[in-house]
Amino acid sequence: MNNNFADRLQERIDEMNNPTCLGLDPMLSYLPESLLQKYDCRQEEGIYLALNSFCSDLILAVADIIPAIKPQMAYFEQYGLGGLSALQSIINLAKDQGMLVILDGKRNDISSTAAAYSRAYLSASEPNDHDLNTPQASIAEQGSEKSNSAEHENCKPNNPEQYAQDQTSRKPDNSGQSSQEQTKAFLAADALTVNGYLGSDGIEPFLEHCRTHGKGIFALCRTSNPSAGDLQDLELTDGRLVYEAMADLIAAWGEDLIGTSGISSVGAVVGATWPEQAAALRRRMPRSFFLIPGFGAQGGTADDAVAGFDRSGRAGIVNASRSLMLAWKKHGPNHNAFAAACRREAIAMRDSLRAALAAHRKD
Repeated sequence: MNNNFADRLQERIDEMNNPTCLGLDPMLSYLPESLLQKYDCRQEEGIYLALNSFCSDLILAVADIIPAIKPQMAYFEQYGLGGLSALQSIINLAKDQGMLVILDGKRNDISSTAAAYSRAYLSASEPNDHDLNTPQASIAEQGSEKSNSAEHENCKPNNPEQYAQDQTSRKPDNSGQSSQEQTKAFLAADALTVNGYLGSDGIEPFLEHCRTHGKGIFALCRTSNPSAGDLQDLELTDGRLVYEAMADLIAAWGEDLIGTSGISSVGAVVGATWPEQAAALRRRMPRSFFLIPGFGAQGGTADDAVAGFDRSGRAGIVNASRSLMLAWKKHGPNHNAFAAACRREAIAMRDSLRAALAAHRKD
């Protein structure tokens, strides 16, 4: 297997002719009523089952046409162990389906803490090592702890025995294994989003795992949120804007991680809502992979999204979350068809990006 993340991602995109990433930012309120009626989301195991069922069905619906997923950690963390259990399960499922996993955590800190983050999310992934330290088993052992969230009150009871039996069957024998080996199991992704605004010492630990384990990172550069300019547009004494200085750092960080594709495993997060800036940033970072959020629900169009791709129409992947997850609300009230609706929307997104890229290559 190619040990360069950028090569693997670009190869998968080329195979599918689709630079799309399925963003998974689940809220219980996003789930169809059919799932909320089936599982008791006042309990940790019910949260796990509901989120895992929803996200797993979405993954299976698009795994043959979308090369990667981007789970947003905060949306799972807010539901405690049930949410983290679901996140771990869907990461494993996506990998089993041949999809790459870009974990969206925007992590960073001082160098020692950044190293801990890097070990947690970018450690080597050995076959079946995701079965170590499964939080699902811990939840089953704890019983049915209640949640205080008002959002859970309308959920109806499920079968806790089914959950416990399922998770117990997954519980591994960790005897004789060191804590360092067990750490490899926790949410091991192919790439992680990071915040580079603490400087190089907080990025180097992530770069080390990119080098040794074939992982990737996407550093925040020009984000898609409306107030991004409050800081990122400030002018420095040398005349560069803050986000331009960050782009120059990202390009430098990735110089020794350029694969045979000519693209670096150190990428940049560049929002689709800023197409002019994205085009300028591409000139500053000609070899960086762009992770492009902001498509769909945030207002970015296909033409906006491809502005940051290179001249050959590569080195970019466009994320869509709500527009795919909530496609069932657009395509009709049949709650049980939410995965099929996601697939229809994903095909429409793919086709719009293909058309936009065809025009982009001619320019």
